[in-house]
Amino acid sequence: MKYELIENFFDENIFKNYKNLMFHSETPWYLVKSANSNSEKNDFENQVLFCNALIDGGHFIYDKAHIYLDPIINTLKKYKPNCGFDILGAKVNLFIKNKHNVKYGFHYDIGGDNDLIKYGKIIDTYETLIYYLNSNDGGTEFEDGTFVQQKENTALLFKGRVLHQSVGQTDTKYRINVNINFLRK
Repeated sequence: MKYELIENFFDENIFKNYKNLMFHSETPWYLVKSANSNSEKNDFENQVLFCNALIDGGHFIYDKAHIYLDPIINTLKKYKPNCGFDILGAKVNLFIKNKHNVKYGFHYDIGGDNDLIKYGKIIDTYETLIYYLNSNDGGTEFEDGTFVQQKENTALLFKGRVLHQSVGQTDTKYRINVNINFLRK
């Protein structure tokens, strides 16, 4: 599987502030009944997931959603200085500790029938960035079996039309990541 990892994505001060923001008591979290359309087929009984949806269909979902997204986009621009970004979707995921590494189901973030309604077409050229906020034994698994373990302050970049799934953790109370789907301009 071809992907790019950017370790130490934020500098130390930005990372500390961002982590404090995510763990703040006023950060909104909403229970998600299933992670994706395939999650019910995989270990559904043990799936516990909370989400803070930021952008859907290219539009912010609520007024203050940008405070969770702006630091990542601004830092990504430093790593990719000649690119602009059209954000199609973004959310923050919070997984709860489990007794085994729950697999949440292989999926594409964008590309199902419902996306025809949101975007007017299926977008095949989008990219995905997953920013890992804390280290644990969970991570992202790709359809070829490649597993990227979640490491604090690391960004994972890959082509969006690659099947992947979240793998829950057993060693930390929470696993938090930010998932962003975007087109490069």
